[in-house]
Amino acid sequence: MFETPSHFVPKKMMLEDVDVRVNMNQLKQISQVSKITRDDLPANVTLETFDKLFSNLKNKVENNNHVATIALNNLDTTWVTIETPILGDPTQQLRSLLKNSEGNLSETEIKWKAVLSNVLDKDNNKIEGKFFTEQEEVFIITMMGIQKCSGGKEVGIASSYELLESKFRYQIKLSKALSVMEIETEDKKIKGVNFVKEFMNSQLVDTPIDTIADNLVKYVMKDRDRTINITPRIEDESFWTEDLALNKLGALELLKIVKREEIKDFISQLIGQKIQKLIEFQFSGTNDLMKELTGLDVIEQVAHQSIYLKNLIGHLVGVSQTITFDRHTSALCDGLAARNRDDVLSVFFKYMTPKVMVNKITMILKEAPVETINALKTFLAEDKYWENATLNKLGVLELLRTLDYLV
Repeated sequence: MFETPSHFVPKKMMLEDVDVRVNMNQLKQISQVSKITRDDLPANVTLETFDKLFSNLKNKVENNNHVATIALNNLDTTWVTIETPILGDPTQQLRSLLKNSEGNLSETEIKWKAVLSNVLDKDNNKIEGKFFTEQEEVFIITMMGIQKCSGGKEVGIASSYELLESKFRYQIKLSKALSVMEIETEDKKIKGVNFVKEFMNSQLVDTPIDTIADNLVKYVMKDRDRTINITPRIEDESFWTEDLALNKLGALELLKIVKREEIKDFISQLIGQKIQKLIEFQFSGTNDLMKELTGLDVIEQVAHQSIYLKNLIGHLVGVSQTITFDRHTSALCDGLAARNRDDVLSVFFKYMTPKVMVNKITMILKEAPVETINALKTFLAEDKYWENATLNKLGVLELLRTLDYLV
C-alpha cells in the first residue's frame, strides 16, 4: 500500500510563466517518523509527569469549584470536557501512549509527547488576577481539542502538534530517493562536510576567515589520506597544488561549501515544516477538499473522515507513514468511501497546487526573522527574486524548485 502510484502524476500548472508540478517523491519525505527513536522524544514527558499535571489541576478545580467554573467558562469550556478524555476513557489511551518503552513508535505517541512537552515548558507560577497558571491554561486548551473516541484523540493530538512552536516540533531531515551513484556522491559530500566541521570545532569563533583557511590547509596536510574525502566536492584544479594538496583558495571554497550545506539544512527544515503544515490543513475539518470528496456541505464525524483520508493517501503526500486503525468506519461518508485512491489524489492536487504552495510560503516569509532572510540570500542572491527585503513569488518558486518540492 505504501508505493507511489506509477500511473498517477499531479497535473502541471503554469506559474509566473514557468511550467511546474508538485513533486510527490519530495512530499513523501516530509514525514519520516520511522527515523525518530524514543531517544529523540522529550525526556521530561513521562506517565508520572502527566499524572501529576492532571491530578494537581483536578484537585485545584475540585477544591475551589465555584471560581474554577467561572475561569473555565471564560475559556469556553467545562471541567467535564477536560477530564472526560482522560477519566472517561476505559482504554486509557492518553496514558497508554506514555507507557510505551519498546516496539514501534506510532505517529500519535510521537506527537502527543511533543504536545505535552510544550505544556510542561510553560510557567506554572500563580498569575495575579487569574485562577489558572500559564501551564494549566495551555493544558486545558490542549485538552479542549482532544475528543473522547480514539479517532478524535488522534486528530486532536495531530492538530495540537501543528500549532506548536518550531522548537517543540521534531527536526526532520529532508531527503529524496537516490541512485547508487548519487548515494556514493552524497556519502562523499557528507564525509567532506564532517571533515571540515571537525576542523571548525578547534577554531575560535572570532577567527578571521583568512586565518581559518590557512589553518585548514595545515590541518589537511597533517593527514593527507583524509583529503580524498573532500576532493569530489571541489574538483577545480585551481584549488589544488601540483602534488594534490589543498591550497588556500581551495580551503576558502571548501569553507563556503560547508557553510552553504549548513544553511541548506536550516532552510530545508524550515520550509519542510511549513509545507507539511499546509498539507495537514487539507486533512482537518470541513474544508473545500473534504466537501468535494464527500459530496456534502455538512459533514458528520469529521475526525473519522480525516483518519480514512490519511490512511488512504497520507503516506503519499507527507502527512503520515503509518496506518491508523479506526473502529468507527461505519461513520464514513458514502461519497468518500466510494472513491478510489487515484481519484482522491486527483482531487487533493486540485487544492494542493504549486500556486497554493508558492502563495502560502510567500506570505509566511514576509514575517520571517532576519536570520532566515539572510540564509535565503545565500541561495537566491539575484535581485529579480527579491522585493522589499523579502522573497517575491518568483523567488519562492525558485526556492521550492531548489528544494525539490516543485519540478
